Order: sequence, then structure tokens, then C-alpha cells
Amino acid sequence: NHRIKRATARAHQAHLWGPRAHDDWSWFLATGFREDKRAYVHGLRALPRLGGRGFTSLVYQDGHGESLRFSRFHSKRMATEDQQPGVWSFEASKGRYVLSGRVSASLQRMVGAAVTDPEGTERFIHHGGVADCTLELYKRGLGRKKLERTLTAKGSVAFQQGTRMPFEDVAFYV
Repeated sequence: NHRIKRATARAHQAHLWGPRAHDDWSWFLATGFREDKRAYVHGLRALPRLGGRGFTSLVYQDGHGESLRFSRFHSKRMATEDQQPGVWSFEASKGRYVLSGRVSASLQRMVGAAVTDPEGTERFIHHGGVADCTLELYKRGLGRKKLERTLTAKGSVAFQQGTRMPFEDVAFYV
């Protein structure tokens, strides 16, 4: 056994299972932004089964000292052009800040897994560990919003979508 210490390493663990699973979810962890190597963003949107509660969460932190947490935000749905298999677009606002983002992965580079949720229903997980992300952070003031910064990460974003049906172009190994 070897122990490795890292002074600036970031870590993350997410878990979507519980007593009731969600019908549909998108999750991502973005780091490696070209414009700011210290920035990271973590997002989750989970849509409920009928009668259940969904949730959204978005955490943004950058090397300029901005640290924002959003618990409610607009996420474009699967029926729109920007919310399709392998893509999640969203817009979040809190106070004077607005964060718009798009995460995308090639379906051919995603890996699929068929799983059974705690209630016995089959779900399909599509994971892309080499996804892309573009973010725009705006600041509102005097009835306008001004672009503060744009962040882009190519091939360094972990991205997952869970659904009730598999995406056609994703290879399933499990």
C-alpha cells in the first residue's frame, strides 16, 4: 500500500439511488477549463416518477473567488433541440448572477450500463468521461446582464444521463 497526498486535489462522489429512483437524470462534474484551471462546476437534475419529488443542484466555483450554489434552475427538457441524448443545457440564476451552460458528449464515446433500481425497474445509464462543457457567467444590474466570463472544457468533463430507455448509439457493456 502506498499513500499519496495531494494538497490541491478535488474529489467528488454522487449517489442517485435511494428508496425511490428517478425516471430521468443528468449529472456532470466539469474541471479542466481552458480559461481557469481552478474552476469547477457540479450539476445534477433528477426528474421524479409520478407522485415523487425531483431535484436540481448546481455548484459553481472559479479562480476569481466566485462561489455560487443554485438549488433551482431551468433545465431544457429532452424534447428541445438542446436537450437530447448526450446533451444537457441549463440556465441558473441566484441574486445578481446567471449561469448558462451546455454539457455534451458524443454518444459513440459514451458507455452504457443497464441496471435495476431499488424498486425493480430497469434503468439505462449513459456515461461519458470525455465530455465537453461551455459555461457563461453573467452579472445582472440596471435591468441588463453583463457577461463576466466564459469557461470551456473539452474532453475533461464527467457526464452521465440516466433514462428508462437506452440511447441507440451507446454501446452497453453491463
